[in-house]
Amino acid sequence: WCENGKSTQKRWWHQSGYLDKCVQTIVVQDTTAPVCLITGPVENGGIVSTASCDYDLTVEVTTGDACGVENYSWTLEKEVDDNLENYTNGDGDLGVDSVSSFEITVNDLTPGTYVLSVTTIDACNNESTCRYEVTVNSGKKPTPVCISSMTATLTPWDSNGDGQIDTASSVIWAEEFNSSSIAACNDDSLAYRLEFVDGEGDTTWVEDADSLNLDCDDLGAHFVRMWVISYPSGTADYCDVVMIVQGDFVGCADISSSGEKGDVTQSTSTGTRVMDRGRGLQSEGESGIDVPADAGLNAANHDGYALEQNRPNPFREETVIGFELPEAMEATISIHDVTGRVLREVSGHYARGYNTILLHQSELGLSGVLYYRLQARSFSKTRKMVILR
Repeated sequence: WCENGKSTQKRWWHQSGYLDKCVQTIVVQDTTAPVCLITGPVENGGIVSTASCDYDLTVEVTTGDACGVENYSWTLEKEVDDNLENYTNGDGDLGVDSVSSFEITVNDLTPGTYVLSVTTIDACNNESTCRYEVTVNSGKKPTPVCISSMTATLTPWDSNGDGQIDTASSVIWAEEFNSSSIAACNDDSLAYRLEFVDGEGDTTWVEDADSLNLDCDDLGAHFVRMWVISYPSGTADYCDVVMIVQGDFVGCADISSSGEKGDVTQSTSTGTRVMDRGRGLQSEGESGIDVPADAGLNAANHDGYALEQNRPNPFREETVIGFELPEAMEATISIHDVTGRVLREVSGHYARGYNTILLHQSELGLSGVLYYRLQARSFSKTRKMVILR
């Protein structure tokens, strides 16, 4: 039928008496994978900071394909010792829409680096995987719980070896101010630092030591900042406390109050106690002044009598003491040091109801912990105040 690739007869397919045919199958394949995009709280590879110990991660996944995306699966891995370990996973169906979006939420993520992998599959069995990396940092700080005030007594000693006591000193440790501080989140250890609140470097603990060396120049009351550092996260927080430095008549020439060597007075939210390193705990009453059990708590009104906490407290220059009387009468406000010695008395005839007196630091001539008492007829009430140097 053919010569040189061409037919020799016109309408050759009818000449042979045979009818021939063939069937051609055309297969159309979509080899394009779906588009996949993850949008999270921060950009891919970013850091999320949370104020709590864990974090709820929510991301939105957008996917699209001409054939429609049928389903998806995802895996969340956490970085452990430079390796990724499976944390959790899931999957879901989407139907056959050409463009779909869905959310993935994983609750209670602890601090660390996570990698989310999402695989989407279209109706033509093409699949694609997109990834999203995020690091969760906890900004949770430790919870400092401090003793609110402490009194340290300097120990006299001979600084130049001439046989004469010429100074006094003491070392107070930051941990002595700690009551029951709590580490942050999953941290397992705490460290403590101590500094005077003096406006220099008060916002950081980096250059602070774990103790303070005290001498006669430090006599009086001071605000002290105790830093609590939580490890291994390295987060930190602080509380400010009052430290009263007392000397000894022998070691410091300008001492204004006395106490036993080595004693430490601790004031907490439940009261005041004196710790003698050799004898254990003793009550504040042993210092020479009768302190009622509720001293330092809110003023209680007994048949119209009341003695308020002085304001401000602690104070440097002046403070106001308020009190109430059920009727006009004679009353006395007396100020005592820790030994019970009367430093000042204010007596007069006061009106029924609320009265006040203004007290100046210059009238007392010292700083530290003092006590003030209201005496009116048979009523007596004592409270504590602190004068800062």
